[in-house]
Amino acid sequence: LTSTFFRTDVEVLKEVEAHSGACAVICVALKNGIFAVANAGDTRAVLGRSDGSSKLLHELHKPDNPSEKARVQEAGGFVT
Repeated sequence: LTSTFFRTDVEVLKEVEAHSGACAVICVALKNGIFAVANAGDTRAVLGRSDGSSKLLHELHKPDNPSEKARVQEAGGFVT
């Protein structure tokens, strides 16, 4: 899923000269209750349960999250 997001980004940038962002989330239901989830931007993937409860299916991409800040910096970006 990660490489698909990247390839899509590369292809879109070939066609559009934009410096704005977008959001997307993909969830693929695999076998035995296993889900593969990918998100980009400020999105949420939430599993709603029949009892009314819910579960966030991924880590939020927020700059105050130490692992997210490290990921951005390792990619050559910065967090202010």
